Amino acid sequence: MRKLLLVPVLLSVAACSGTGSDAGSPTPVDVAAWTGEMPISDPWLRRQLPAGTLSYERIPHPLGLLAIPKGNALDNALGSEANIQNLIAIQRGLAENLATDLPFVGLFETLRSPVEIAIVGMPAPSATIGATLGLRSDADFEAFIAQLGQFAPVALAGPLDADGFGQLIGAPLPILVNFDDATGRLALHGGTFADRAGFETLLASAAGEHPMHALEAQIDDSGQGLFAWVDAAQALQMSATFVPPDAQQTLNAMGANQIRAVALGTGVANGKGRLKLIADFGTGNANRPIPVVSNQIAASSVGDPRSLFLLSIPGTDEFARLESRILGTLPPEAAEGWAEAKAAFVEASGTSIEEVLAALGPELLIFSDDAGDFFGLHVRDGALLDSVLDRWATAVGAPIESRQVAGETVRYWELPGAFGVPDALREAASPAIAGILDRMRNRMYWIEDGDYLYLAGTPQVLIDRIAMGAGASVADWLTETQRLDVSSSLFAITGTADRLPQMMYNGYVGIMQTFADLVGAEYDVWAMPTANQLGLPERGSLGFAVNLGEPYVSLELSYESHPFELLLGSGGMAAVAGIGVAAAVAIPAYQDYTIRVQVTEGLNLAAAPKAAVVESWTGAGEAPADRAAAGMSPEATDTEGRYVQSIDIADGEILVRYGNQAHPNVAARMLTLTPYATADGGVVWACGYAAPPPDAEAVGAQTRVTTVEAQYLPSGCR
Repeated sequence: MRKLLLVPVLLSVAACSGTGSDAGSPTPVDVAAWTGEMPISDPWLRRQLPAGTLSYERIPHPLGLLAIPKGNALDNALGSEANIQNLIAIQRGLAENLATDLPFVGLFETLRSPVEIAIVGMPAPSATIGATLGLRSDADFEAFIAQLGQFAPVALAGPLDADGFGQLIGAPLPILVNFDDATGRLALHGGTFADRAGFETLLASAAGEHPMHALEAQIDDSGQGLFAWVDAAQALQMSATFVPPDAQQTLNAMGANQIRAVALGTGVANGKGRLKLIADFGTGNANRPIPVVSNQIAASSVGDPRSLFLLSIPGTDEFARLESRILGTLPPEAAEGWAEAKAAFVEASGTSIEEVLAALGPELLIFSDDAGDFFGLHVRDGALLDSVLDRWATAVGAPIESRQVAGETVRYWELPGAFGVPDALREAASPAIAGILDRMRNRMYWIEDGDYLYLAGTPQVLIDRIAMGAGASVADWLTETQRLDVSSSLFAITGTADRLPQMMYNGYVGIMQTFADLVGAEYDVWAMPTANQLGLPERGSLGFAVNLGEPYVSLELSYESHPFELLLGSGGMAAVAGIGVAAAVAIPAYQDYTIRVQVTEGLNLAAAPKAAVVESWTGAGEAPADRAAAGMSPEATDTEGRYVQSIDIADGEILVRYGNQAHPNVAARMLTLTPYATADGGVVWACGYAAPPPDAEAVGAQTRVTTVEAQYLPSGCR
């Protein structure tokens, strides 16, 4: 199975935008849209998953991840004629130029889609791998597999049949192959009980819905991102055979046995880039170990918010459920301690925790808008909240006061500076410190507007809010601009960054231009539209959320398009320059290494001719004139290798000429090995440009004709 799973890695080789607009954004100009077939195709296996699928993984094509439209803010640019032509040029450059230096990269140009892997049929699993290739004939496909065989122990058992079926050999398990020369779709199917009938049934099945799709839509609805999904219920059932019972019990206590499926990935969904982990816990589960969150945001702001922090507060029913479940797992003394803490809260404040939760929630907001910075507290029960506040004020001994501003009531509360300081700490303080605490005041100001209290540290912020009018919906901003669903968020933070879309786009052009340089392709940067011409929005969004909804629980990072923005946002073109510098160093270094490996083959093959020269010298007392005189076959090409075209002998010198599959930088060039006699009657050799040994006498000719550049030679030959 491991060898089978090696195939998609080899196939992928290096495999490892709805536009919003702000007020004031430039009007976009017409950009010529690409009307042909996209260079990178959509995945297809995801729509043909059979029942009983254990897992599905998608490895993205890098050019698809970066450069294919995905329904976000960059769609006009990525789908333009200029971008697609540049993308095609880069793809060709991979095969025509970079593959010369790194042969395995030549396979990459053939791959034209993400690589998909589905594992089905537990407990005797089979794996199906799907991809689309840029090939349209059986002969080309058979040549491709032969090329692949240079890097993996796989080969076709014979030509494909009339329906495109065949079999790969070399793996420990049978691997069936199907190649559709009309579409370029390749499918591999392997496993202990894999057979052609089941393979044909899978390929012939009509596209349909699968439970995986609901989670995929939240992570990557473009089909070009990295994605993995697992049927957790099946996986947990399998684990019971090798996980110790006590560990299994611990997992179940943590709620693992309640998870139906898990998904993880990065891509574009609902117009924004996502990095997300999701677990499906199902619905109506009273034993669920984590809270169920349900926010109903109805807050308003002065203009669109610039940033927002959300924390969800549980309601009384959810609090009681969690309290009962947690206390049921604790020893009696812990439950008693919790009861004492709740009683102490009632005594100190005159209210219970349950009353506070019934009065406030579910969400607490901290946000910034055109008027300033605010706390926003959602009110569940206004009358109960008034009662709770009155009892708090009585307990503290500080009344809540109010003042009229422009027809609105601004309430404020001045709490003693020592409020909240433990008695023991206050008593231990010096008289001077105690005096300062007594003089200090903690103040808060708020207004009531709709179902919210809006709180601020000074009244000026609230006065500006009243004067400017808070008519913008925070929920609409989250949904339409940030594209972030916080209805189930226990915690969320999101905001906007000025000119992030423009920075993102200009960074993209820089990355692709550098990529083109790497592969030796011509990149027409002048044809690419500008950020202004595209009418990109003035602001871009970033967000993070911990979602505890029903049925889904998730961790989510959202951004404008792709993870490279996180680098571009902090370094701009410096990040692109860094990629270029790294590539400029790494690619030539690797190229030199691969060429030196090829040159080393010549030194290895020269071992026999060297021995023949030494034997001739010691026996006859003179250097052999040629191969025949040294007792070898007369033809220089009789000694050849993968990278060595011939090895000849001329008056004792050994002439290694490179060719066949050698890199162009050394093909047709020569490396000379020159013999020298030592005082004790032995023979030593000077390789290439290396100086002859001291006090050694020449044996035969002294041409020293080496044309291989020194940088490609071993250190002893330079």
